[in-house]
Amino acid sequence: MVTRLCAVLLRVAARRWPAAIRADLHREWQAELHVLAERGRTAPMLAYAASLALSRPAADPVLDRSTMTGPVLRTAAFLLLAPLAATVAAGLGLWLMSLTVNGSLLHSRPDLAFYLQEITATVFVAFFAVLLALLAARLARWGVPAGPLPLAVGLVVPCGITVALFIATFMQSDKLWRVLPELVLWSAGMVGVLWLAARAAALGHLRLAWCVGLMGAFVVADLGVVFTVLNHTPAHYVVIEGGFEPGVSRAWAVLWLPLLYLGPLVGIGPSQEDMWYVGDLVDLSPYLYLAFTPYLLAYAFATARRRSPAAAASEPVSGPAAAGR
Repeated sequence: MVTRLCAVLLRVAARRWPAAIRADLHREWQAELHVLAERGRTAPMLAYAASLALSRPAADPVLDRSTMTGPVLRTAAFLLLAPLAATVAAGLGLWLMSLTVNGSLLHSRPDLAFYLQEITATVFVAFFAVLLALLAARLARWGVPAGPLPLAVGLVVPCGITVALFIATFMQSDKLWRVLPELVLWSAGMVGVLWLAARAAALGHLRLAWCVGLMGAFVVADLGVVFTVLNHTPAHYVVIEGGFEPGVSRAWAVLWLPLLYLGPLVGIGPSQEDMWYVGDLVDLSPYLYLAFTPYLLAYAFATARRRSPAAAASEPVSGPAAAGR
């Protein structure tokens, strides 16, 4: 009975140590208990096993807090600064679009500039977003490993807060209350998307993870745009005091986000007047989602792949295996 109780306490103590040294420590502890058992020292056996189960792990290169300070600070700095960098990337892409479309390059072709405005902005923003994603994948190697759900929450929440602060600081106050439900919907959806995609990446299915992440992020952003427009716009023109309140055709709701990215080049979908009104309602949020998504996925996948070997080796020592040692 005492031997079994001590074995349980040793397994509890072993789980608190890293997988890389867990098995070796467990064998050493079992050897110590075996020596005490041969001498018939029951009380010291229980005291030894209980002290291992209740005490904190000793200073170890894997668990030393001094070695964890750097990764924790780097991870916190990335989670806080990456949304700002993505916002700057979106602004820089829109500024380059303005120079290209409205500047000297297409100044003599206003008709062509009209058709290229949205897709040019999308290309520039996506370019800077991919650069940020490459940097995020490299920085994830020196961050703190985390599970898929805490990682998703830690990545997405600062993005939503950054967008809200940006709108409240640089835009009209009513736009914040207009876009806030959309931000909540987008944040909750992206947490779920990152959680699913990171789990696939941790299992080694990187292509599947990218497919789930990109498609899921697009669907979540599309739903956010549709939600904002439908929540603030009637289905038809409505007569109000002093004029008319514009409406939009809801038949093409699922195409609002693609058309905001691609512009009238598609040649199908709602009228240009509807798209202008949709663009005025959602403002910069589609481009911010485009700037956020690549680095969110890249960092989540790099972190998930770092954890996968440790997760595979972290199985607790089973009863039969312990008995056979």
